[in-house]
Amino acid sequence: MIIDEHTANLNSLKAGVMSFGYDSVYATNGDSALQFLQIQNNKKKTPKLVLMNMNMCNLNAVQFINEAKNLQPNLAFILMTEQMDKRLWKTISNFSDCDYIEKPFTPDGLVHKISQFSKKNGTKGHRPSLLT
Repeated sequence: MIIDEHTANLNSLKAGVMSFGYDSVYATNGDSALQFLQIQNNKKKTPKLVLMNMNMCNLNAVQFINEAKNLQPNLAFILMTEQMDKRLWKTISNFSDCDYIEKPFTPDGLVHKISQFSKKNGTKGHRPSLLT
């Protein structure tokens, strides 16, 4: 799942992950992403990784991760940020399966982060997907 409130950024991220063969779903804000996760709960194709902007208007990263993990405890997160605040990262890193990538990043850098997630979670050799 990719979440970004800025349409241009979201479209670039969509194109980037699709060009590397990844399947994904998209949301323009945290509330709609949480609604999707709630609807998809216990269904066959649910997100296993959330790529999200660190600063969202309606929810901060900690609130979103907490609520998303309540809906789907096995979710992992890659946070996109211009600069990671050390105190905030200390809070976020208490959640399992969280990482971040600093902006600006290249498509290759993003795919490398996603690949690290895939290897860590035993999906190596399967068709690339951000969905289960």
